Amino acid sequence: MDTVVIVLDNVTVVTALGLQLANTYPVVEPHRQISFGAANRDFGSSVRPVSHMDTPYIFDSGAEGLPTLVDILARERSATIAMDAILRSEPLMRAINGDSPDFRNGLTLLLPTNRAFKKLDSLPDDLELVMRRHFIPQIVTAQQMKSGVEVSAYQKQAVLRFTSSQVNIYVTADERSPVEIRGKGTQARGGIYFLVDELFV
Repeated sequence: MDTVVIVLDNVTVVTALGLQLANTYPVVEPHRQISFGAANRDFGSSVRPVSHMDTPYIFDSGAEGLPTLVDILARERSATIAMDAILRSEPLMRAINGDSPDFRNGLTLLLPTNRAFKKLDSLPDDLELVMRRHFIPQIVTAQQMKSGVEVSAYQKQAVLRFTSSQVNIYVTADERSPVEIRGKGTQARGGIYFLVDELFV
């Protein structure tokens, strides 16, 4: 299987290319490694097994403040296909790593689940462009979504309109059908992400 290595300053990202997903998505920094989909996270010489990858993020005892989106998404097993797409895009990888001037006002990520991709017959040829519609270059909280806010996706790839019922929150990308927002969002350093079961194709 072919691989691609993306160097982002002090961060090296290695990920599989093609439709087949790799079992791990390493993000390597000095003295720090996070494996996407793997069963461990290695910080320096300390290796701690993580047997329940769907459990909420547990802060490292020596960490300062909130973890980055990269830290948290390393545990998001329900969206490994989207993470594969993100890790193959330098601008999107910089965004979730908190290293993009395009997201100086924060990042809201509407992260497509694996279920969203399985609804498609094949991956879109313009997958990176599609994924950019899921990135919002500002913080949008669940409360703001409930109020009916309208925002532009990354590089104005789509206009996202939020609506709500008594129970659920929905997002409409341009003239597409409304998509339900799952959960109240998971906050990280400089960003927040929500899960969606549809891809904005």
